[in-house]
Amino acid sequence: MLVHVSRLNKDQSVIHDMITKLIDKWKVQSESMFEQEEFLYMLEERWNEEFVAKHRSIEAFPEFSKLILDEEGWMQDVKVMMINSESDEILDYDSYPKGLNVIAIGGNKLSRGLTLEGLTVSVYMRKTRMDDSLMQMGRWFG
Repeated sequence: MLVHVSRLNKDQSVIHDMITKLIDKWKVQSESMFEQEEFLYMLEERWNEEFVAKHRSIEAFPEFSKLILDEEGWMQDVKVMMINSESDEILDYDSYPKGLNVIAIGGNKLSRGLTLEGLTVSVYMRKTRMDDSLMQMGRWFG
């Protein structure tokens, strides 16, 4: 996932902190014997409303939930990274032979000529009037 809401590093930092806290909360809820049932119910409701209701051929949630919640599933494997001029984090796909599940948050480094392997979701809220910026966005998807 790519998240680009501002070219300003301080704004990116705020978004990074918010997403990191949310993912950490979800990880705890997915493992907690007290919260797991409610968390799974919330995910299943969302799955049914957003996907199954619109695409009948999509698998049922119990089949899909294993991919998210297993010990080696997406929920435990995802990394939240801030990719900007103030961050030391880099998207080094070679360091992850089984693949990198990442929520990449950033600004100009993400919007200019960077290809995110396997990108499926992008959130881009920044205004642009420059045609070249729009062309560069196509590179996100390879």
